Amino acid sequence: PVFSVLAKGRVEALLSISRRHVSRLSAGTFVPEGLIASFEAIMVGELQSEAYRVRLADLAVAASSSMVEGKQWKGYCPPMQEWYDRCRLLEKDSIAKLRFRFEVAQGAEQGSASVANFQDQGCWA
Repeated sequence: PVFSVLAKGRVEALLSISRRHVSRLSAGTFVPEGLIASFEAIMVGELQSEAYRVRLADLAVAASSSMVEGKQWKGYCPPMQEWYDRCRLLEKDSIAKLRFRFEVAQGAEQGSASVANFQDQGCWA
C-alpha cells in the first residue's frame, strides 16, 4: 500500500471512464492511492504540481526505529510516535472524505445513465 502527499500545486480527481469530477486536491493533501485505484479514478494536474509517494511499510519502519526502548522521552510518547499517529488519523480522515465523494460521483453517473436509458426507450418525457 502506498499513499502520496501533494506538496505543491493542485490536482483534480476524476472517474477515469467518464471524466466526471470527484474532488479538487490542493497542496498539503494526503492522497490515498489505493482508494483512487479501487474507484478506477485518475488524478489530473491543474497546476504544476509536486507529490511524494510513501510506502506504508517504510513509514512504519521509520516510526518503529525511533521508538527504541530504554530512552527517556519528554511527554507521554516518543516524538516519532506522535507524528505517526497524526499521519494515521489524517489517512483515515482523507479516505472517509474521498470515499464519500467517489460514491456520490458514481451515483450521479449511474443516475444520469438511467435517465439516458429511459429516454432511449421512449419511457421518459
